[in-house]
Amino acid sequence: MTIAITGASGFIGKGLIKRLTDLSVPFLASSRREVVSAGLEIGTWRQIDFANMSSIRDFCAGAECVIHLAGPDAETARTNATDIAAFVQATSDLFVAASTARVKRFIFISTVHVYGDASDEANLEESDCLPTTSYGASRLQAEDALRELAGFHEMELVIVRLANAFGWNPDPNALSWRLFVNELVKSGFETGTLKVRGNPDSVRDFVPIEVVARALQTIACAPANENIAGTWNIGSGFNFTLAEMAERISESIARATGLTPRITFEDGDQTPPSKLKIDTAKARRAGFIGDVSVSNGVDALVAQMLKSEQASNAL
Repeated sequence: MTIAITGASGFIGKGLIKRLTDLSVPFLASSRREVVSAGLEIGTWRQIDFANMSSIRDFCAGAECVIHLAGPDAETARTNATDIAAFVQATSDLFVAASTARVKRFIFISTVHVYGDASDEANLEESDCLPTTSYGASRLQAEDALRELAGFHEMELVIVRLANAFGWNPDPNALSWRLFVNELVKSGFETGTLKVRGNPDSVRDFVPIEVVARALQTIACAPANENIAGTWNIGSGFNFTLAEMAERISESIARATGLTPRITFEDGDQTPPSKLKIDTAKARRAGFIGDVSVSNGVDALVAQMLKSEQASNAL
């Protein structure tokens, strides 16, 4: 089977493409960046003009599955409402084009932030969605638009709500270094300090990029007769406070370097702790998520950082 992927040069996209390449799964990737900077071979890359339905259909042609990763990040969604509306429209157009091209499965990558962050309980896929950020709200708008369209098309719709991924990126200027775990690891090496922004008692599910890539590949390649349509929470299944995660990172860096970075907390607004817990039991039962070790994921990121050029200003 061939998998068509939008947003292939992003953090999740790169992790997924590495997984597919390792397993020799054919794919066709699209990126806003040039093919060289995206790290893709010429034969696997194609430009999409999301304002042109013919261009979108051409991209989908021949694929059995489309994975839609492209879209505004958390920063863009917070500042640009026009981009959000364009994203929802482009997502809808991609779905229709994929269906017209006889694609069998459409996987939309959403976020656990659609749930909001006020519940003490772990969110199930059927839990109420009350997003408190523009990023979560934009993904929920796209989810709703796709569900409405799915009622008029035979193509299988799969919505994946991702937790807070982390992991190595060889580009030191990539936006993925702003992710909580990545940012702390990087700053630990560069400054010897882990600066936790926000309430240290806030709770999140953190998941290594390798776990995410495996889950997306497994979902994409699942046999058609398994009927996996619906919504899936993908994460580690473990919930940590920001302070607990910072402590794990500090300990990992200390084991790797012999020096322990200090942890500081910055919460000038004295915000109340947010609680964004998810339940991943459904995905585990389906085999989409295997064994997960968040600590091993942190250790792997620290090890990559230690041997990279980014560690030139190490502790």
